[in-house]
Amino acid sequence: MKKILITGCKGFIGRHLVRSLENEFEILGYDLGYNQEKLIEFCESADCIIHLAGLMRSDDIKAIYDVNYGLTAEICSILLTSDNKSKIILASSRHSGSESDYGKSKFMAEKAVLAMQEMLSNEAYICRLPNLFGPGARPNYGSVVATWCNNAQKGLGLEISDSDIEMSLYYVDDLIADFKKIIKVGSKKIIHENFPTTKIKLGDLKFIIEQFALGKAIDDFQKYDKKFNEEKDLYQRAMQTPDITQSFSY
Repeated sequence: MKKILITGCKGFIGRHLVRSLENEFEILGYDLGYNQEKLIEFCESADCIIHLAGLMRSDDIKAIYDVNYGLTAEICSILLTSDNKSKIILASSRHSGSESDYGKSKFMAEKAVLAMQEMLSNEAYICRLPNLFGPGARPNYGSVVATWCNNAQKGLGLEISDSDIEMSLYYVDDLIADFKKIIKVGSKKIIHENFPTTKIKLGDLKFIIEQFALGKAIDDFQKYDKKFNEEKDLYQRAMQTPDITQSFSY
């Protein structure tokens, strides 16, 4: 049975991924706070690594870089030292390359993975994740849907400054399906960033969550399902198209 190392195994995506894979693979679960010996052991024996562990915000800016870049660099170093040509999938962010410390640290992590891949010639993939939603998402930590669902459940108001602002959302189970496909058959693309998200205005999202909190069904939700399915089909075809970013130089 192949071994899959999942960092961030206790996080939102990690818990969903473990449940989805545990009947098909031997799961090596690693999370922040585990000792370095365990990380070395897992990296040396893994057939595939899904690196989810990350830190979005902290009062300690150094911690953001230590987790997002430092841990990634450490994983890459272990693979190089042990000559383990494990497939690796890095969960990066749509904010990668932005001026925020989070965006800068994620971009540095991408560079580390691509540099390692060039030396080791293993399969490496970078997934710049969009706004995710689904069961178990943490409220008040980067997820509008989770925060508003939490507030609506507690009878708190959902405040927005502009109801016409549009955001893009992606369901966690669909991301898990993307990961599983890369694990099993790979992909012709190295950098994945154009996920088939559903676009929705904040005012519409607020209305839907408030109505669900009241136990009411929403007929208008079907229009978002139709749009999502159209974009998902385009994305699946795009995954089989060679990616020009394979020769992209940072």
